[in-house]
Amino acid sequence: GNPFSTTMSGIAVVAESEIVENYNIVFNDTFRRLKEEVGRLSRVDVINRTSEQRLRPIRLTTATTIFG
Repeated sequence: GNPFSTTMSGIAVVAESEIVENYNIVFNDTFRRLKEEVGRLSRVDVINRTSEQRLRPIRLTTATTIFG
């Protein structure tokens, strides 16, 4: 194929992996923070609360990245 197209595809893959890595860091940080703040909740409840807080921004940014 076209070398320019291949290069741009490679850059896009690297950029998308950076976004995923950043979300993973923020998601884990939110999990740890909630776990410390609300120590009486089970691990599953903390995961559910973390998901409630973080999945909407992740979906919105992903949609913007894909369609924008």
